[in-house]
Amino acid sequence: MMWRCSYAEYCRLIMMGETYNWKHPDTGNMMTLTQTVEWLQSEADAIMQDRTELRVVVKGIDYSSAANEPRS
Repeated sequence: MMWRCSYAEYCRLIMMGETYNWKHPDTGNMMTLTQTVEWLQSEADAIMQDRTELRVVVKGIDYSSAANEPRS
């Protein structure tokens, strides 16, 4: 999910309801949520160096254990 937070500021939010891994596009290695967020933020940082008017923030929320707990 990506949306515009304010003028020239973009946010990327990754929410997980179950455990999942992503494949790194360059190395093919599997990445956890934390590693994926770090990689995406490094990509965003590189874009922001060229486009100083932008601010891009990547956040990950892992609610997989809470989402899969039985409800009482």
